[in-house]
Amino acid sequence: MSPTRRAAVRRASTGAPVTAAVRWKACFRVTSWQARPEAVFEAVTDPADLEDVLAVLAAGAPARVDPAKAATGSGAGWVMLPFLRFGPTRFSDGNRYGVFYAGRVQATAIAETTYHYARFLAASHEPPTFLGVQMLRCSVKGTMVDIRGAQVARPDLYDPDPANYGPAQHWADGLHRAGQDGIVYDSVRHRGGSCVAVFDPRCVTGCRRVGSLVYEWDGTAIVRAHRLREVWRP
Repeated sequence: MSPTRRAAVRRASTGAPVTAAVRWKACFRVTSWQARPEAVFEAVTDPADLEDVLAVLAAGAPARVDPAKAATGSGAGWVMLPFLRFGPTRFSDGNRYGVFYAGRVQATAIAETTYHYARFLAASHEPPTFLGVQMLRCSVKGTMVDIRGAQVARPDLYDPDPANYGPAQHWADGLHRAGQDGIVYDSVRHRGGSCVAVFDPRCVTGCRRVGSLVYEWDGTAIVRAHRLREVWRP
């Protein structure tokens, strides 16, 4: 471990946030087959209109995104989805804010999502089947709280069981309230992989769909991820 990383781990163990400039020109996110971008964010030309757009999408409830932080322009429709419709995740209890998760490489994004899809399929006793998903590619640029290498110092942030996400959610809530851009961390599902959990939508740009995958469920586990490609069109 480098001296910089050792210092980061020591500071993480004391609770002091360690930040790093994340400049990922390409990273990847897997989303459901049914997901569609909120195209209105790509069409907004006047930032002053964002407050009205968010109010309409909230359907009378308090807006879930600060209009000043909403993404706009090309790819913003995909970026905004997890900030508008969300549930509990590792770094959010699902009550106050959403998080944009992405893996540094496609294999990490796949590993992170197959775990959660497999839990759902097992809980619902699904027979062998195939599940379609979409692969998104984007760029991330921001100053993230860096907990890479801190699994031993902060095991509460890396617990693999979603039932034990509470401490990580509480910790991340404080970072979100403090205005941090997000978190960069080691993947729990893909050894050697890195992930980001982005709090500020403006940190994500150029998000676009780059392919379709099919996860193969054999009745007990997801055993393969197949890449789809178009072979015929009338």
